Amino acid sequence: MLTEARRLFQQWLPGAKMKVVIFEENGNLHNQQRALGHATTLNAVRRHGDFVAIDCEANGLQPWLQNDNGWDQGHIFFTAGQVWGMPPYYAQQMASANHQPLVVASQVLDGANLDVSSTMSADGRTLCLHVVNLAASPTSARLVLDRFPGVNPVASLSTLAGTPDAANGLIDPTKIQPVMHELANASGDFNQEFPAYSYTVVRLSR
Repeated sequence: MLTEARRLFQQWLPGAKMKVVIFEENGNLHNQQRALGHATTLNAVRRHGDFVAIDCEANGLQPWLQNDNGWDQGHIFFTAGQVWGMPPYYAQQMASANHQPLVVASQVLDGANLDVSSTMSADGRTLCLHVVNLAASPTSARLVLDRFPGVNPVASLSTLAGTPDAANGLIDPTKIQPVMHELANASGDFNQEFPAYSYTVVRLSR
């Protein structure tokens, strides 16, 4: 849709510098499926560079068991005495914590069921790979960094994984949240497994 919008803008007015703003990204869900949907939308937004100025996901807050308008998509749930995040909240948190301003070309080959975008810091020293696995089973991939020489072999990895219907509740408010660990074998060419139904950020430096 974003690609088609860009094409039409140029068709209507060649050389147009119009941009797209996504004011409301709706989903009517607050579970892992919604988190993965948001992560893939953000990947699409990144791949379009500065054509998309901003992406705003609705809705921020939702009272526990009090929704009565059909828009069951809160990121942060609350009661009179407790506040907790849902999977889409953590997906947004991961994206924000790993934001970099420069888009880097990335490709998924050999039919891997992965959705990927890549960004780099302004000084060229940090590279972030945003990887979404929509498959019902883990997917192993070979990561080849063609133009990022001198990578530090120790990299960080954050993963948000769970079944599509998984959500956080009053009794188990941290059931679905990012798991962070270090990779000790990162290089210009290495293998990595991505869990089923997951959003992963691989953060490399040099």
